[in-house]
Amino acid sequence: MHPQSILQNEIDITKYEEIDKIGNGSYGIVYKVKENGTDKYYALKKIEYDDDSELSKENIDREITILMSTNHPTIIKFYGFTFPNPSSDSISILMELAEEGSLSDLILKMHKTPNKFSNTIRQIILIGIARGMKYLHDRNILHRDLKSANILLDKNYHPLISDFGTSKFFDLNDAFSTKCY
Repeated sequence: MHPQSILQNEIDITKYEEIDKIGNGSYGIVYKVKENGTDKYYALKKIEYDDDSELSKENIDREITILMSTNHPTIIKFYGFTFPNPSSDSISILMELAEEGSLSDLILKMHKTPNKFSNTIRQIILIGIARGMKYLHDRNILHRDLKSANILLDKNYHPLISDFGTSKFFDLNDAFSTKCY
């Protein structure tokens, strides 16, 4: 990342209040947060930062770089992040809140009340995921962990591809190798 673009995206975490834990994965815990003094809600992913782990640094750096470089309706919107500091060993990533949870959650709901979810909703989700993946691939980004838990849904069931911790940029000039950076 370029130092200037990093600083532009740094947020003050003290301006947000944790409301509820909404998920966790292999790289962190996600909270619903509210911006102080407003009625705006966001998702805040807290990732434990290990100074000694080169892999940890690379994954976090790559996730933030990819989020900063994407702008598409089917990719989770990125608002900023925090650096680790003396009071916290974690990095926090502030993102759009997906009100309907994950596609994995929706699939469980569909088993309980199948008539509530129309074929239109299913098509919106499928086409949105395909468009998002095309957008990423057009920018030489491999997600590498696409699954129903990493597809989030907004209040209209539009999909938002998330969790870029294992994603990589690939080199088109070296298409026959597995070289990614």
